[in-house]
Amino acid sequence: MAGIESNLTTYVARHSWATILKRSGVSTSIIIERLGHTTEKTIQVYLDSFERETLDDANKQLL
Repeated sequence: MAGIESNLTTYVARHSWATILKRSGVSTSIIIERLGHTTEKTIQVYLDSFERETLDDANKQLL
């Protein structure tokens, strides 16, 4: 009904939630705590893709 063709999973929801918090300026330590992770290494999986997307978008504007 929404026209979403991608498979939506709990992983997608967690990744989206963490990314939205990061983009809103929430500290990584709070995101780690709310996701229930014990180390920052685990959260980097979520946030690294956010950083790559941001850099990719910035680079596209240079073209």
